[in-house]
Amino acid sequence: MKAILFLPLFLVFTEYNSMTSDSSHNLVSINKKFIAPDSRKLNLTDWSESLSDFRNALLRGDKATVKSYFDFPIENPGNDIWYVADTRFVSKMKPDKIVPFQESDFDTYYSAILPIDFRKTLENKHQEACEG
Repeated sequence: MKAILFLPLFLVFTEYNSMTSDSSHNLVSINKKFIAPDSRKLNLTDWSESLSDFRNALLRGDKATVKSYFDFPIENPGNDIWYVADTRFVSKMKPDKIVPFQESDFDTYYSAILPIDFRKTLENKHQEACEG
C-alpha cells in the first residue's frame, strides 16, 4: 500500500530526472511552474515554494491548480502514468505505442493518480514539519 502512495511522486521525479539529464533539451518542462533554462540554476527557494503551493492546492482539493502543474498531453515510451491511472486500460495497450494522457484523462483519473492516502501523507508530513 505504501508503494502506491509514493508512485505518483516517483513518476514525477523519474520524468524530471530523465529530462534534466539530457543536455539536448534547452528547457526543463516537468510542469508549467518548474520550467527553467539549463543555463540558470534552479533556485531552491523557488522550487520549495512551488512544491508547497502544489501541496496546498492538493490538500484544498483545488484540482484546477493541481492540474496547472502538469503539461498535457503526458507522453512517455512506457506509458507509465496509465499504470497508476487505470491498469485495466494498460493491458489493452501495445507496448511500443505511446498513448497520450490527456487533460480529460487527468480529470477522470484524478483520484487514482493522487489518491486520498497520498494526500493525507502530504498533510501529515506538512504538520510534522510545522511542529518540528
